[in-house]
Amino acid sequence: MKKQKRNLFFLLATSVVLGIIVIVFLVAIIDPNFNLSMPVEVTFLLLTLFFSAATQQVFLRYLSGYRALEALTQRNEYNFGRKQCTFYDMARFQERMFALQRRFSYRGARQVLVAFTETTRSIDMDPGRHSVFVRFRAEITSYLEELFGPNGRYRSKKCLYCFYSGVFYLSLYGADDSTILALVSEISEQLMRIEEKNHFHVFVSPFFGLAVRNKDENLIELIENAEVARDTGERNFNRVTFYRASFRASDTGAKSKDIIEGLNQNEFVVYYQPKYSLVAKRFVSSEALIRWNSKKYGFLLPGRFIEEAEGAGLLHEIDMFVFRKVCEDLAENKRRGRRLLPVSVNFSLYEFYSPEFLDRIIGLLRENEIDPSLVQIEITERTTQRNPILVLSIIRRLKSLGIKVLMDDFGVGYSNLGSLRQFPFDAIKIDKSYIDNVETDEKARKMLQLMVEIAKVNDMKAIAEGAETKGQIAILKKFGCDAVQSFYYSKPIPKEDFDRFLLNNPFERKEEKE
Repeated sequence: MKKQKRNLFFLLATSVVLGIIVIVFLVAIIDPNFNLSMPVEVTFLLLTLFFSAATQQVFLRYLSGYRALEALTQRNEYNFGRKQCTFYDMARFQERMFALQRRFSYRGARQVLVAFTETTRSIDMDPGRHSVFVRFRAEITSYLEELFGPNGRYRSKKCLYCFYSGVFYLSLYGADDSTILALVSEISEQLMRIEEKNHFHVFVSPFFGLAVRNKDENLIELIENAEVARDTGERNFNRVTFYRASFRASDTGAKSKDIIEGLNQNEFVVYYQPKYSLVAKRFVSSEALIRWNSKKYGFLLPGRFIEEAEGAGLLHEIDMFVFRKVCEDLAENKRRGRRLLPVSVNFSLYEFYSPEFLDRIIGLLRENEIDPSLVQIEITERTTQRNPILVLSIIRRLKSLGIKVLMDDFGVGYSNLGSLRQFPFDAIKIDKSYIDNVETDEKARKMLQLMVEIAKVNDMKAIAEGAETKGQIAILKKFGCDAVQSFYYSKPIPKEDFDRFLLNNPFERKEEKE
């Protein structure tokens, strides 16, 4: 808009100057009493030609800008339902970023680009769905304009913004990570308030991709990096994702291909770690954990390849490999008349939110003729926060089938009492960090005791992870903890060793003697 006003001003100015020159030149030709020397006439002729060309160029620029503005206005009306909007398209967004970087005050300033959009699961697919998103996006744009406007809290960051192909882009200068994360959190909360206030029922779950510009990086690469980070976060249901160079490498890198080849060559194996009941004094279940026995890289724990799998979008294959293997192992033990214990399986956000998740679970259970009570599903609280309504529906469906659902890593980062009240988990797994110092730290003991009591109040079992000493076990018994999963009883071991361990282990033999 400002650029068009400048173009119009220049057009009027050059037109006025050209008109004056032309009038003087014509008078000099027509009026015999108005004599000009040859050099002056040549000068007037040259000025006429110059300002004629200048006026033509300014006019063409104004006309081109007017058409671009008209097209932008139409796009804004389609996207946001209003013509007057400060949101530019991608071309103007890039142009403004280039202009800022040429300004002395912004040269060398830290630049962060944020890309985000809404990921939705709608309960209905009515024809008026587009109008819902138009109104929803209109409120987002109004909010962002206020946030970065003359009176906004982030006005000092010289934020540029645009909306292109369903994605919002924000470019901020001079903002540190804490400021950016606070902004992202605020935007995310505002999106939820907009959805709730207007009853849009679009189940908004925004994903933010953040990229920090390096000195040698051009703006096109910066935009692409933010897009890659956002897409990676959406694939893995991470709300905020900072760009890393490994994201691009993971798309085409050798290791992601090695993971696929490893799955095809049966290099991945499932280990089992038992859970010991402090009440029944026996092993009552186990957890399935994946390992990669790679010919190329050697024996790898998940920490060495899961991030690569996330970046390459391979978590589905890994999740379903583990669950399929668990079903096959349970079926084999059933055929051979071996001891059967329920097995819990971790599922990533990506898999749990997949529309086919329940169908896959039910299909594998039926295929292997497995009683649903023999499998349990572990999810983190982060999974519940993405879409509480959908998660609650899935959990209820799983429980109706007889499958228990456990909250993993309770107490780490996202945990709150509201989640336990809202979701009918069968058990919570208390993170190891709350158990490490219980023998020497009074506050740690009180925290641990509180967590066990919270589980009891919500009719859930309390399972402690990582108790490694007799003293820790004794404290857990005293507090009424139901079960323990830790190296104290057994490290994760292959199926064959696990079957032998269940037949002959010192913990159950000891209780039998007593």
